[in-house]
Amino acid sequence: MGYAIAGYPTRRRKGQRHHVKLLQHPQEESQKAKKRRRKHGGLAELPIEIIQRIFVLSQNESLCLANKFFHAVLRPSASLLGQMVWEKYIINPSHYGVDLGGSLIMLDTVFTSRAFIAYLTENMQVLDCITRFIPLQVWQEFQSNDDDNAITSWWEQDAPMDYPAVFHARFEPYLDQAQLVKRLFRFFLLKDPYNILKDLIYWFFMEEPVNQERLERLYEAVELVLEVANIESCKIYSSEPLETLLHVLFVEHKTSQPLLVFRTFLDKFYTGENAQEHLSDPSLWRLLRSTSNMQVIDTIVSYGGQPHYGAFF
Repeated sequence: MGYAIAGYPTRRRKGQRHHVKLLQHPQEESQKAKKRRRKHGGLAELPIEIIQRIFVLSQNESLCLANKFFHAVLRPSASLLGQMVWEKYIINPSHYGVDLGGSLIMLDTVFTSRAFIAYLTENMQVLDCITRFIPLQVWQEFQSNDDDNAITSWWEQDAPMDYPAVFHARFEPYLDQAQLVKRLFRFFLLKDPYNILKDLIYWFFMEEPVNQERLERLYEAVELVLEVANIESCKIYSSEPLETLLHVLFVEHKTSQPLLVFRTFLDKFYTGENAQEHLSDPSLWRLLRSTSNMQVIDTIVSYGGQPHYGAFF
């Protein structure tokens, strides 16, 4: 029960072995040996060139959306787009056992992407490397059936292919990528040009305010459409484009000088052979009657147009 005198225990503790506990100081945190967790290398640690090559070969477009790093690394560039064009769209048939004399072909779906259109506009020498464009459905038929006839029968056709669908649905290329459209004339022939002109004219006036500089670009675009459609003398032999122009100028009033624009259009595209026939088309005169604009009617007559019987009754 304690000590009666220092060093002399009471009887209860007499003979009890004295245990001495050694003083131990706690170790500091820095003295402890830490186990370092080993980092596992990920795709992001690879060189950028390797990451881009994996992206091109896998054709996994969702990879660029994985995080900010991949979005920055896989941002479209001339180098990356060039790799994708050669890997995804340009085909060497001999690699698939099809002998086309060593020719390279390109899938026409390359034009569905604005980025690839812009790339080909800046790198038109790529088009010098190929012989023809192949429709996607022909290539898919060959791949699904492993039948050479799908390609060889297409290859033997003499009729030129129509321009891809994007050139019928979008009209910016006729203004902004005119040189590319011309270069593609080596591979394609623009079919149904007058329907394209109708839509082009309407789109042009609805897109943004029109000034003289933009009007000149419209005339150049119309000439380009006629050129790649291989229409003689680049004249219009249909009343439909003129009817569309008449509507946007005198019904929707999309310019401040409609009569001047109308006369300029007639001068450029309706002075060829058989122009009188198209300027006398009944559908054109029905529209003229609805506008009730005598200046426009007199202009059409001065260019050779004649109203059909009963046009004004």
